Amino acid sequence: MRRLHRTLALALAAAVFGMPAVVAAQAPNLSGTWALDAAKSDFGPMAQMMGETPKITMVIEHKEPALSMKTTTTTSRGERTSDQSLTTDGKEVTTTNPRGGTAVSSAKWEGGNLVITSRRTTPQGELTQVQTMILSADGKTLTIDGRAQTPMGEFTTTQVFVKQ
Repeated sequence: MRRLHRTLALALAAAVFGMPAVVAAQAPNLSGTWALDAAKSDFGPMAQMMGETPKITMVIEHKEPALSMKTTTTTSRGERTSDQSLTTDGKEVTTTNPRGGTAVSSAKWEGGNLVITSRRTTPQGELTQVQTMILSADGKTLTIDGRAQTPMGEFTTTQVFVKQ
């Protein structure tokens, strides 16, 4: 009986103390410079509103749990850059966008994917966006599946980025 208790205690200790290694294994490092692969991306109904496919580059610095993203979008109308800093523990962060509005965002791991949720109020009403960042097994492709709920309805997008 003592041997059984000892075996169970060791198994429990391994499970409890081994968990951080399992969690860390599920959190891939997203750091790098990422360029949009427009041919593999789908902007959904936004494509018509944009009139052209933008050139998008993201520079991500990721040191778990800190995540910062600098996104540069270039179109025929010019270049726009946005910065976002989050933590991957689900804490909400309020940011101000270049046009003066604010957004409340949070990020958390769901399995090996990072899910970023953002909410903001627009003149037309509330906008909620959920982006799921999926890193390929070889670490060379980052796919962002997006879902937005807007006053005009819901739509989805897929943006595929290639590591530079």
